[in-house]
Amino acid sequence: MTELTSQAYSRPGGELLRTPPWMPFRVLDPETLEEVEDGRTGLLSFFDLANLGSVCHVLTEDLGVREGDAFRLLGRATGAELRGCSLTAEELGAA
Repeated sequence: MTELTSQAYSRPGGELLRTPPWMPFRVLDPETLEEVEDGRTGLLSFFDLANLGSVCHVLTEDLGVREGDAFRLLGRATGAELRGCSLTAEELGAA
């Protein structure tokens, strides 16, 4: 997400992504936008407090699952428009 200053990282060989302390994330129900419980799938939302003078909150159309202080990225929500890196990933998946 180029709109954000900070990034989420995984440990080598890991699938779970972690954000730095200044970039909390939430997993939201796609219909109500209420936060879901750990282990439930929802839309990923990020607050990047390092973004001074720019957008600090991004509600993505990416699905994920919270697992404690980390999340697992599951892909795009059904019907979401493919953008940016998603185009490349989608093309690779079709090959």
